[in-house]
Amino acid sequence: NNGSGGDGAAVPPHLLIEQLVIKKLTFLFLQNVVSHGATSLLLSSSNIQSLEDVLNTMNDGATSEIHDAVVKKSCVVFFRDLIDQWSGEEVGGSERESLSSPNIPRAGFLRFIYDVFLPSAMQCILQKTFNEKDAMHYRVICEVGKTLAALKLKRGHVEWEEQFVSRTLSGMVTTVVAPQPATCPSQSDVIAAFRNASNPKEMEICLKNMIAVLKNR
Repeated sequence: NNGSGGDGAAVPPHLLIEQLVIKKLTFLFLQNVVSHGATSLLLSSSNIQSLEDVLNTMNDGATSEIHDAVVKKSCVVFFRDLIDQWSGEEVGGSERESLSSPNIPRAGFLRFIYDVFLPSAMQCILQKTFNEKDAMHYRVICEVGKTLAALKLKRGHVEWEEQFVSRTLSGMVTTVVAPQPATCPSQSDVIAAFRNASNPKEMEICLKNMIAVLKNR
């Protein structure tokens, strides 16, 4: 935020603070709605048309809007909880429906996860302003790891491979051309690790290795 209004006039500092407080309250309110199992509110006749706006708002909070690790963590938890509740888990194994199936009423949410949230989350933790050695920032990494593990568990290996590993992850990792330290995992190692990871701790390690490769640390 550059502190300017739409007409170029500077926004008074007290209004900026008020706007920030309102945004934080909005993020925390929506996260609490989901964590307490009240997601039917998001699908009610009065709110369903605003669902995409809600998802975009929470994605901004998780990945770019506010440089506050606590807010980022809460917004990531929002998506993880929705994955638990809206993943079409009633259809399992090889019979799991495709993302385009009309039998999954929340397929648009899953499409948002793959197309918008996950790429944004990956880019967020790779930003220079994101310090993975900071305790609060590291909690964000842990929550992203839990989210990835939940998604793979709920949606299955085939979809995970097609939608995340092949589309999002491979495109990010294979663009790295700088020489890596000898102790750093290779690009193929990073991709293979995400492909094989099956629980939150393994996903967390995958994210740490990805950071090591893409930040060249």
